[in-house]
Amino acid sequence: MTTTVKRTFAVIVMVIVAMAMLLPAQAKEARADDFNDAKYKKKVTVYKDYVPVWLNMGSRDNGAKKITVTSSKSSVVKVNKYALADKMIIFDTKSKGKATLTIKIRKKSGTKTYKCRVKVVGYSTPVKSLKLAKHSFTKKCKKKNKYLNYTPKHKTEKVTVKCKRGWKVKIKHIWFTANSHSKSLKSGSKVTYRKNAEFECITYVFYNKSRNYTIIKQVNINR
Repeated sequence: MTTTVKRTFAVIVMVIVAMAMLLPAQAKEARADDFNDAKYKKKVTVYKDYVPVWLNMGSRDNGAKKITVTSSKSSVVKVNKYALADKMIIFDTKSKGKATLTIKIRKKSGTKTYKCRVKVVGYSTPVKSLKLAKHSFTKKCKKKNKYLNYTPKHKTEKVTVKCKRGWKVKIKHIWFTANSHSKSLKSGSKVTYRKNAEFECITYVFYNKSRNYTIIKQVNINR
């Protein structure tokens, strides 16, 4: 990945993002930890958030030689042209409103064009409650901030999260030493922090099947 691309994603450049974006295939595997994920439909609704949206084309872009995307209204939805080099459709939600994305996917068999009508609405938290041990992040989750910070009081603590109606959540404990590691968690289970980790976080991926959309919350573990 070029230096220019890395600068483009600077707003979300934590160690996890840099590691995940070394290769396009790896980026797609780690997409849920990096971007709010919207599955492709002719019409999608997303929140106005500073976390970029990855438009998941499913199998439509498999084997793509080139992908081009234009937005009918960049003041509402702005396409990240640098991400297209990795054959990923990433866009920023600049303001509330509507915009149409025109997506052209070129393969050996020819070029197909897709249209996606994106509606950007005001942010609303998917979190009913979120705690690590007795520390609550519920109020902070009402804001658009993706990254939250926490200094543990104990080596092992309980993870508790409740979703608002219509939402579900996947939880991952992620840490880096010489290599990257991750472990899936459930609400009510316990997390054991890694003393020698260079970077450590707990990522909550909230998803709503009726909206085909995810919202990310990440708690960074401080030392």
